[in-house]
Amino acid sequence: MTITKINYSESRETYNSETGLKRWRKIGLEGEVAETDDTQKAFEHAKTIVENWHNSTSPPPPPSTDTSEGVETLIREIEACTEIDQVNSFGVQVGLSAFRKKADNDERAMDAYRKKFNELVNR
Repeated sequence: MTITKINYSESRETYNSETGLKRWRKIGLEGEVAETDDTQKAFEHAKTIVENWHNSTSPPPPPSTDTSEGVETLIREIEACTEIDQVNSFGVQVGLSAFRKKADNDERAMDAYRKKFNELVNR
């Protein structure tokens, strides 16, 4: 059997840096292999290109609320809110309401959420 084409693709779970929601990214690469080429090396080369693309274009993961640094970041984001319900041009909630579920995971974040909510309601 003569292999004339190789194909490598990979999917990775990432997140949308605009909305913070999870999403999948997939890239594939197909290449032609000459009769004199080493097919294993060609496949490894395609794999390296795909992995390098994923590594260079994927945004860093969002801050985790499982660490004190993640909680501090969440609290700063809550404190920066100027509206309770605000939707961006993509139709995604970006106001204080967007942080409700995340704040449920930490008592300090929930306190900051309640304080900001009361502040915005009573202004």
